[in-house]
Amino acid sequence: MATTTKRIVCLANSRKLQGRCIAGRELVSGKPAAWIRPVSDREHEEVSEYERQYWVRVGWLSRDEMAPFAQKSGPLWINGYHTSHG
Repeated sequence: MATTTKRIVCLANSRKLQGRCIAGRELVSGKPAAWIRPVSDREHEEVSEYERQYWVRVGWLSRDEMAPFAQKSGPLWINGYHTSHG
């Protein structure tokens, strides 16, 4: 199996069952690109600590550097998905 390496700016990191729910925007040539949400093959798709052990934090962005990652508008969820509280 081939390994894919992506650089993302993590914008969400919350607890989910036995792991974490991670989401962010891919960083391509220093600019924000597509949204990324790494998932596992478990029923609830949470990413375990074991699965995250190969991830490496390479830095931090300032508030000003984060501005290009904001989206003006658009749907929050893909059709059929929602939070546990609606």
